[in-house]
This record gives sequence, structure tokens and C-alpha cells, in this order.
Amino acid sequence: MTEIADFLDHQEYPNVSGVIFPDGFIQLVTVSVNWGPPPSFQVELDGMTAVETLKSQGQLSWSDGAILGKTVSNDEAFEAVCGEGDFGSDGFVAVVHAETQKLAWLAAFNCSNLFKCVSFKEGCVCAESTIGTVWCFPLSDPCQFVIEQGRGHSLSTRKDR
Repeated sequence: MTEIADFLDHQEYPNVSGVIFPDGFIQLVTVSVNWGPPPSFQVELDGMTAVETLKSQGQLSWSDGAILGKTVSNDEAFEAVCGEGDFGSDGFVAVVHAETQKLAWLAAFNCSNLFKCVSFKEGCVCAESTIGTVWCFPLSDPCQFVIEQGRGHSLSTRKDR
């Protein structure tokens, strides 16, 4: 079985929209998009599941990730990678502990488009998609991400369930 904690070794992740943690738990997220212009996003946290739960229900499939961007935090404690999934609209951002190369978390979405570059900024991991949106994930609480356009103009609203 693929271990999500070893993401960098195999670059596969559960084909879900949400934030995936190394213990296999997944915060499901629905991101609704109005392509505008300008585009706007509605973010909804949809509850928790787990890799094992999806597997036991016959609903687990894996996406092959292709890493397109990589960076290291200033303190060299973390590495962040970003890229694309199996389909053109899929993107992911992953953070790993630099010393162990084990996953801290991975955020994957089916509407983000691929992420082409990633950086650490003010306690967040920010990834830019090919449609010009910047998705910023607080390092310690990635489920509280925001989606921005250009110079910090927010495109997202939250509706937590």
C-alpha cells in the first residue's frame, strides 16, 4: 500500500479535493468557482474522512503528481513542492519535514489548475497556479487557506460547515 507520509518517494496522493495529513486523515474541501472575470472562489470545509475509510468503501483512487516547483523554508526545517495531478485542472501543494522527508500535509484540488511555483511567506506556503491565482496555506493550519489574485486581492470566501 502507498503510504501518504512518503509522498516524495512515490508522488502519489488520494484523488480528493482537500488537505491530506500523514496519518491518512483528510479534511475534505469543496471549492466552487465562478470564472468571472475576475474569478471568484467559495471555499467550504466538508468534514473529515481517511484514506482507510475511502479504501474500505471502494472509493479510493490515487493521483500521480508531477512536481513543478520546490523551495525550502528560511530556517531549512521544511520543504514545499507544488505541481499538477492527473488532469489539467488538478493541482497540489505539499510540505515535508526537511530532515526526514516525511509529509507534514498535502493540499490537492480539482479546480485550481496546476501550481507552477511555491514560496514561504509570513508563516504561509503560497503557490501560484497557471491561471494567476495564489493559494496561501498557513503552515500550521493549512485548512484555513485563502485564494488571492495578484497583489493580495482576495478572491475567496469561506463557508465552514
